[in-house]
Amino acid sequence: MTLRERAEALARRLVHEPIRGKLADIIEPELRAVAEGPRPCTYLHLRPEVEWFARAMEQKLRDNEHKGGWINDKPRKLFARLLEEVKELEEELAKFSMAGKADGVLAEAADVGNFAMMIADVVSWHEHREAQATVKEKA
Repeated sequence: MTLRERAEALARRLVHEPIRGKLADIIEPELRAVAEGPRPCTYLHLRPEVEWFARAMEQKLRDNEHKGGWINDKPRKLFARLLEEVKELEEELAKFSMAGKADGVLAEAADVGNFAMMIADVVSWHEHREAQATVKEKA
């Protein structure tokens, strides 16, 4: 059984056997989201260009896993880092214009994409936590 299948099975059990205590406050919303399944998708597959770029982004994330995650970072901090990466991308584009070297452009473009994704992820996570707090207040 895969990790996702185990999480889905546990999430389904939550409907009948709620978790109690502080741990519940942390994991129950996430497990319920897993039980609800993925968000509906209006397309059947990724464009080859998007898949190629997503793989480059994933590789950069894996190369930097030792730095830890981003979910606790503030969106403004991530935005400042995004701007730094945009400057680095601009420098690599200048090198490309002069020498035709594209490797640096791809690496920096992936960094820009990753920081944009991190901002979206943190904001989405914050929105999710706010919604959970609202639900608890109404209960």
